[in-house]
Amino acid sequence: MSTANLFLGFYLKRRPEGRQICWALAGILLCGIAAVSQTTARSPAGELETETGKFRIYRMQLLEGEETYRITRSADSLLLRASFNLTDLGTHIPLTASLRMGPDYTPEEFEVHGMTSGDSRIDLSMTFQGQSAHLTQGVRLGDESLSGSFFPIGSYAPISIQMALFSYWTRHKAQGPIQRLPKGTITFERRGSDTIVVDGKVLQLRRFSIRGVVFGNEWVWADDAGQVIAVVTVCPWLDHIQALREGYESALPIITRAAMRDSLADLEALKGRIPAHQFSKLAISGATVVDGLGGPPLADATVIIDHNRIVAVGPRSQIEIPHGAHTIDARGQTMLPGLWDTHSHFDQVEWGPAYLAGGITTVRDCGNDFERITAERDLIASGRGIGPRILMAGFIDGDGPDSMSTYRAGSPQKAIALIKRYKATGFVQIKVYSSVQPSILNIIAAEAHRLGMTVTGHVPDGMNAFQGVEAGMDQINHVEFLPAVMQTKNSDQPSNSTPDDARVAASLPALAVDLGSPEALRAIQFFKDHGTVIEPTLGVYEFVFKAYGTPAAFEPGAAKVPPEMNAWIESMGVSATGVDRLAPVFAKYLAIVGALHHAGVPIMAGTDPTIPGHSLHRELELLVKAGFTPMEAIQAATLVPARVLKLDHVAGTIERGKRADLILTEANPLQNISNIRTVRTVISNGTVYKSDDLWKSVGFQP
Repeated sequence: MSTANLFLGFYLKRRPEGRQICWALAGILLCGIAAVSQTTARSPAGELETETGKFRIYRMQLLEGEETYRITRSADSLLLRASFNLTDLGTHIPLTASLRMGPDYTPEEFEVHGMTSGDSRIDLSMTFQGQSAHLTQGVRLGDESLSGSFFPIGSYAPISIQMALFSYWTRHKAQGPIQRLPKGTITFERRGSDTIVVDGKVLQLRRFSIRGVVFGNEWVWADDAGQVIAVVTVCPWLDHIQALREGYESALPIITRAAMRDSLADLEALKGRIPAHQFSKLAISGATVVDGLGGPPLADATVIIDHNRIVAVGPRSQIEIPHGAHTIDARGQTMLPGLWDTHSHFDQVEWGPAYLAGGITTVRDCGNDFERITAERDLIASGRGIGPRILMAGFIDGDGPDSMSTYRAGSPQKAIALIKRYKATGFVQIKVYSSVQPSILNIIAAEAHRLGMTVTGHVPDGMNAFQGVEAGMDQINHVEFLPAVMQTKNSDQPSNSTPDDARVAASLPALAVDLGSPEALRAIQFFKDHGTVIEPTLGVYEFVFKAYGTPAAFEPGAAKVPPEMNAWIESMGVSATGVDRLAPVFAKYLAIVGALHHAGVPIMAGTDPTIPGHSLHRELELLVKAGFTPMEAIQAATLVPARVLKLDHVAGTIERGKRADLILTEANPLQNISNIRTVRTVISNGTVYKSDDLWKSVGFQP
């Protein structure tokens, strides 16, 4: 710690009456941001260095990178330069930024260039003059008007930009929202304080939540001198990122738990703000019922619900409405079973209302922090939180440099212990990831099956899909793992790709698949014979195969998301050259899924979340493009996952005795699958919500 910091801390502690003097000294000596190291030596360019620092970057509490920054002062401005480096499954993620500010931290120039994940990047610059901001992102974006407080934000990183934002907010004492550039607003809220111990010293940190930097909240911890010590945020693939200033790494468990507690409180608060109606008896009358069983729809029907169970379904003329029942007139609407998204990562509480708004009443979480997901599940199940029913797949990765989890099975003993822990806490599946060793996969599958659980996930590195299934995998996530066992041998595949389009090289094997070849037919029969369930997540590939910096034109829901979510949607993609090369790959993915489906291989609809609610609708549209009928696509998000996850006796269809998970749409999805986007009423476990209320609660346009 610098001499200035030691003096400041001592003086504040020993002489409370000197606080004003110390704050003045902090402003003069530290330029509003407490220094980690400080020098008066001038650089060759004549700039006076005032601060350098480093943050350790964790993803899902696993150390994955670091960020270094330097703040210099020249004339009447501060210049922050940051270099952020993260490893994403073995891929180097570099990001650099510079921010020039006035002495009061008012932004003057901002640039950020690089990658924010393996499938997203950013190339943004802004200049500020008077009441206008000029923005460019690859190509010219145009000008934005400024009013009041404002600050530029490109993404969740670099972390030191959030540090500068915090200093701007404290210096300007902004009472209302800060204008976020390029789009949106930023608000701060004091959430509490946390005690940490560093080098034997007890320190008290103030905790703040910031809304508007990323979708949902991020958290910032600062000491009494205003120095930012830690940040918890979310990256474009919705993994939690924890950043701690060098020297404070031991505080990782404390800040992680504090952010989670605040998240759960937010989930409970959302429940109280969203109108919801519960009735002991409910009659929904006049709708066209698509029960999900595959038969013709039932026109002008009545469904009776007693608390949270369906007790009668039939023609309106034949169903007597119980005395005292609340009645919903659903004439002209279509009723369907509540939808399932079988590939969620429920990392943010805002996803709960958004899922419900899209008609999703059940999600399968495919890998998450153990404490977080179990707490969210329990809060929702108890009725104190709001969201769909959560089914959980326990995450297991192997030891290795590319492992992305602290839940690792490097030995049979560790694998068995993890599976027993997951089973005891109500997890229904195990999800294996890419670094699991083949010898361990056999043990994972055997123990999971012994305990009545199934195994889903990625085909581990060094194995193909055949080997994964033979080792005990019941399900495979993502269509990209299938071409390797379907392609014609010795096929001539393009091998050249630009360095920034690594996704292209990883996807090219699909071009060698001839679905009429013996190899492809053998693979399809193999999956059918083994009862392998495929969750293709087609919509994810459509997002990452689009052109970087462009809107997701294929997804109408993208126009309705909060600005900060739209920023990372546009950040996904590849170069223009990559788009051209990946278009036939995506077409082949659709064809592979269609061929598997027509052969009788079970297909489930999952999103590996991109846009909550909306992306499941897109997945169903893509399944129809792949050759499903609208009814078959709907079943991929209702009856099929209910059967696969062994819950078809209580959910997945509209039948007497089933759980009251239902949706009402304005138009019939059997006539056009895109009508699934017209969900207006959602009934989750017997509780009635309006979709518009749910969307608005988390900042979406209805």
